[in-house]
Amino acid sequence: MKTPLRVIWFKRDLRIQDHIDLCEACLAGVVLPIYVWDHNRAASNDYSLQHQAFIQECFVSLRASLNQLGLTLFELHTRII
Repeated sequence: MKTPLRVIWFKRDLRIQDHIDLCEACLAGVVLPIYVWDHNRAASNDYSLQHQAFIQECFVSLRASLNQLGLTLFELHTRII
């Protein structure tokens, strides 16, 4: 029997602490963690440089935390015109 692939999509909460879905996915088998960079949101008027820096800082921490679990965070980039 093949092991199912579980996709964990990190959206706003970029932490692994208390992440029930991530915990359950790791127990069930193969996990594919992803993060989607939404360039439209980053280009909007209400998205400041401080917000962007905070997201980047959290993203670096998330990647390191997942690496400690033996997981690689995959990044997707989207831009809707």
